[in-house]
Amino acid sequence: MLTKKEVEVLEFVFLHWWEAEVVVNPAQIEKGMHGRLSRAYAAKVCERLEARGILESVPIRPRRKKDPTKHYRLRKGPDALVALTRIYFHTLAKRHSTDWPYFARTLLSSGYVRGTHDAFSRKRERGEVESDFVRHVLATRNVEMRYMVTPEGRRFWDLPENERVDWSGRRQGELIGVGFPIVAPGATHGDTVGRVHALRNGTAGLRPDVLNDVAERHYTVVEEDSLVLPILALLRLSPRALLEFAGDWEPHEIYGADASCRGYEMVEHVLFRMVFAAIADLAMFRDVPGVDVTFGAVRPERSSAPGRTPALLELTWRDERVIGYDAGFDTDELWVAVSDEDVVQVTRNPENAWVRIWTAELPPVPSGHETADSHTSST
Repeated sequence: MLTKKEVEVLEFVFLHWWEAEVVVNPAQIEKGMHGRLSRAYAAKVCERLEARGILESVPIRPRRKKDPTKHYRLRKGPDALVALTRIYFHTLAKRHSTDWPYFARTLLSSGYVRGTHDAFSRKRERGEVESDFVRHVLATRNVEMRYMVTPEGRRFWDLPENERVDWSGRRQGELIGVGFPIVAPGATHGDTVGRVHALRNGTAGLRPDVLNDVAERHYTVVEEDSLVLPILALLRLSPRALLEFAGDWEPHEIYGADASCRGYEMVEHVLFRMVFAAIADLAMFRDVPGVDVTFGAVRPERSSAPGRTPALLELTWRDERVIGYDAGFDTDELWVAVSDEDVVQVTRNPENAWVRIWTAELPPVPSGHETADSHTSST
């Protein structure tokens, strides 16, 4: 738990994070908080936050002074963000009960999380909640995507529906299961492709050139569209979803793959919780950040994506594509006898729930039409 003064200092830093690296000193905190906190006490608070691993100190020599003084900034990196999210959000929840996501938006709207953009130079500084953060969390928990491909290297769920019926029926035995580990940012291409491995009848059924093409497409397109971007959009929208993702979850162990696998089964239970967390926050806020997530709808009458059936939750990313999330569960229970005396419950995953995700490109907005208007007319 953070103290009231620690929260005030953190939020002062959040609100002033408008450039690539914001550094503040106790005197600036005293002035910015209009004397509610003396610089001496502000220095003690900053030292405590540094000891917690949230802030880090840097020596900077102010103008008109001979010696450098201690300045502070938020510690960068995925592990620092996870630690900050947990302690800050849990503190808010303790103080504000179910209303805590309102107060958590101070962090989500800061340049520290979403990055900064200079409208004149068009220079953009990356924030901490980016695709690399999603990959880091997934990679450190040994998550991998698994799905079936044809001998020619086509992903099963990319096939037209009439072909999927044929492949999932009489030709299912020809499908090849492949596992694609989520690789931490910075890995080389060779290291990434080298981790692709066989499932069931395996990659032995793929020619080396086909396997290389499958891996290339997965790590440049499929992983981003099917898992990383959908998670990132939820994180940018919802404090509750960010707290879920930064929490102490474990991937669900699955064995092999079949035609039903879409690639995210190991984290389907986490996605389920994140989707409903985002819906709860969207219902509370009734607006979106407007920087990357530019529109949101819960079970709209019409989908924003032409030709799509409306999803439970739809988010528009940068006015360029729509991400649809469907999720559900039922109350049926399946119990299987493992011996004469013992029975065990069989569940799909720890939540015994399912998730479906799709992405679709938005058509170009006709000249003279505002994007917001087109969104409004589609709901």
